[in-house]
Amino acid sequence: MIITRRILGPALVGLLATLLPLLATPADGASPGGASSTSAKRAGGFSCITDVLIRTSSGRVVLRRLDNNRTVVQKTSAKAVSWRPVFSRLVALERWPGYERNDVIVAATDGRVRIVRLTWRDGSSALSVKVLRVLGRGFPNRLITFDGRTLYWVGGDGQLRSSALNRGQNRLSKPRLVGHTVTDVTALTAQETNYGMRLFWAARDGSIHLYVPDQRRELTLSRPTGHPLRLLKSSFCALRNSYREVDYAGLVSVERTGRATFRRAVETTDEEKVVLRGSLTAPVVVRGNWKQPALG
Repeated sequence: MIITRRILGPALVGLLATLLPLLATPADGASPGGASSTSAKRAGGFSCITDVLIRTSSGRVVLRRLDNNRTVVQKTSAKAVSWRPVFSRLVALERWPGYERNDVIVAATDGRVRIVRLTWRDGSSALSVKVLRVLGRGFPNRLITFDGRTLYWVGGDGQLRSSALNRGQNRLSKPRLVGHTVTDVTALTAQETNYGMRLFWAARDGSIHLYVPDQRRELTLSRPTGHPLRLLKSSFCALRNSYREVDYAGLVSVERTGRATFRRAVETTDEEKVVLRGSLTAPVVVRGNWKQPALG
């Protein structure tokens, strides 16, 4: 039995490395329309686990878990919810064979940030959804993300702001300015790693950018595509055989057209780990219905 609770920041990175073989195992309820055998073999050396919350037109919640570009878990709630997610991230997990319970932080279009408990069993497509508490109100209804420890969002003036979640997971700190401005942003995601925090965002022209806070460096990862993104979500990655963390992040992006892709954000650093440049690997299509009203 594996039971882990109240996991934040780097502690979450270590936990995900330990649980990777369990999280990446296809379960009942997973969509068969994942990667082809060829693309699966091509991605066999590493695994990037991404959980996406979807609210359907009927108001039900769908949890879709991706291993790189392949759907390995898909569960749907029986009841509708009133809130529409714009971003979600795991903050606590309990799992043992046949059962999993996740506590996730969810930012929604109503400006509220919630802790939501998701519970499901293997062999069933059902998802239990329970709001545990509301952490705050008055947040933006878009362009907000969570890196495992801290909320980040873009203010009306383009300034990045942040608010940290306490270890008890019941309070957010007073908002503060990050000291960086971004413009023409359509999607935002952050990732806490063992090598520092990374903030990714997509511009209106479809290009993707990276900001490294502790180095005050901003990098352009991809050229404009002309296709704005409605969702950009980063994920922890590890080697599939050793479950050791690797120095890149996974990125799942969804265009407004509904086309979803998976890529890796790769960094080049010097001997002192200063990021010199960054790039994205070639996109691989993520199959499935990504035209739902709300994704987070």
